[in-house]
Parts: sequence; C-alpha cells; structure tokens
Amino acid sequence: MGREIELKLVGDADELSRLLASWPVEAGRVTGPPTSAELETIYYDTPDHDLWRRKVALRVRRQGGKWLQALKTVGEAPLGLERGEWEMAVASAEPDLAMIRDPEARALLEGIADETLARVFTSRMRRTTMLVECDDGTSEPAVVEIAFDLGEIRTALGAEAPLVELELELKRGRPTVLFDLAQTLVAKARLRPEPRTKTERGFALAMGRTVGAVRADRLMLTTDISTGAALAKILNHCLAHLVANQACVLEVGADQVEGIHQLRVAVRRLRSALALFRPLLGDERRVWLDGESRWLAKSLAAAREWAVLRDETLAPVMAAGADNPELAMALAGLSA
Repeated sequence: MGREIELKLVGDADELSRLLASWPVEAGRVTGPPTSAELETIYYDTPDHDLWRRKVALRVRRQGGKWLQALKTVGEAPLGLERGEWEMAVASAEPDLAMIRDPEARALLEGIADETLARVFTSRMRRTTMLVECDDGTSEPAVVEIAFDLGEIRTALGAEAPLVELELELKRGRPTVLFDLAQTLVAKARLRPEPRTKTERGFALAMGRTVGAVRADRLMLTTDISTGAALAKILNHCLAHLVANQACVLEVGADQVEGIHQLRVAVRRLRSALALFRPLLGDERRVWLDGESRWLAKSLAAAREWAVLRDETLAPVMAAGADNPELAMALAGLSA
C-alpha cells in the first residue's frame, strides 16, 4: 500500500490557466518543463454504494495506452491530506478485483465481487504537471508534484460538473511544505483549499446532493491526552468545520446564511481555543493566528448581515409584488 499526501486548491479556470503559464519558481526549484496528458477516470461501486459507505473509492484510469486500477481510502479531516492507495495495471476499463491482493485492501472489499460493480461517474480532464524541489529544513529537499486539472465530471445518468483544481502532492519531504507552497500560489491567484476529493464530488453529483451548511461533529477527547495533542485536535476540529462550509458560503442559495453562521461558529470556537491554550503558543504564531481569525470574524459578521438583508428583508418584499426598481437592483446586487 502506498500513502498519498496531497493538498487540493480550486479557483477560476482562466486565472489558473494564467498561473500555469508562469509557475512561481521562487517557491522552489522547478526540475523540468510542464508535461500534459489527457486522463479518463471511471469510478465504480455497487448499486447501493457499499464501497462509498465504507469510505473507499475504486477507480480505473486510462493514461496513454494503459489502464491503471486504484483502490483508495477517504482522507481524514480537515483537508483529507493523507489517504491509503493501492494501484496496479489492469487489462481494460473494467475493474479486476482479483488483482488486489494486499490483506488490508481485501478486507475493505469483503463481500464485493466484480459482477456487483457498475460505473457511477467518469472524470475527463487535461492534467498539466511539474515537479518542484522545496527546502523543508532537512538535508534533502522536499519534492512536490503540482498538477493542474481542467475538465469535467459526468455521472452515468448524465449529470455534469466542471472540474478545475490544483493538486499539490508530496513526493518526498515533510507535509508542511505543501502549505508553504500553497501560500505562494494563493498570493498569485485567487485560490481556496478544497477538502473534497474528485471521488467525493462525483458521488455527491451522482446522488443529487447539493452543497449545504455543515454542523460540527462532536469532538471527543480522552482523559489521558496530552495538552499539546488536545490543542492540535481542537484546532483541526475547528478547521474541518470551517472548510466544510466554505463552498456553501460561496454559492447563493437557501443554505448560504446558515453556512455563514456555521463558519462564524467555527471561528468563535477557534478563537476560544487560542485564548485557552495561549501559554502553549509562541508570541509570533499567536499574534498571527489572532489577527487572521479576528479579520475573518469581522468579515463573516458583515457577510451575514448582508445575506439576512437579502433573504429576509428584500426578497420577501419583492416576492409580495413590490414594484420598485431600486429594491430590485439592490437585490440583484446582493445576489451577484
């Protein structure tokens, strides 16, 4: 089994294309020119989505003239950085479970047979990649593969969704280098982290699930946990809650106000944790985190006020038949 460690970023297709044309070499040493390939990936599951309920994804990808089968686990929150992966060559686009021999992988497939599998969705994209060497504080430089994916996801029933994202995959070194590189990229283009994998987005599309507000899961801390470990777990819990609601906040819809509210809850919990664990944080780190979280809290407060004005004041007035061009213009502006 391999371990895949990657960070996904999403943004506007045109802006990412411009970024592609001028990769930020100051983030590290580019080891070669970009390479491009057309990829077709078919995702399989049973009619009852038994694999997906087990947090497992099975796919077959065509790359060049070869087919590669992969079984993957779903990454842990908050950003799904690390996942288990078993990959092997197969003869065709159809999965061949007999090729998966690792005991851990076989346990994930218990009760699943080739004949029970069907295509759920397919992603088709053009992937442009390059390798970058970065300093991660060790004697040997870290190596990160940057991949720009541009294409679409299409379900077996014909539903479609665009696919535009950057993947930063760690090939060697410490995972922290992914965040350092991401900060360099964010400074050059409007990007945001995407916690969902292509698999998660594809299954959501296939099941007809729309983006909605997400409440925080219950956080469990054991009595024997160290203070440092508790802080890390609490901060990860806050971050998971925050990033789970970002897509909802960016889409105008019935759940947007609740999504903003859930983001505010996540930030309030984060700020409470920072205050509680203040003695464990160095001054520089604490000041930076406090400043960023304070800015976000203020921005979300203003966003919630505007969203409430749009949905609970202007929209009902217009729906009641008010013929007022100024109100209509204000509502259109708030919905843009």
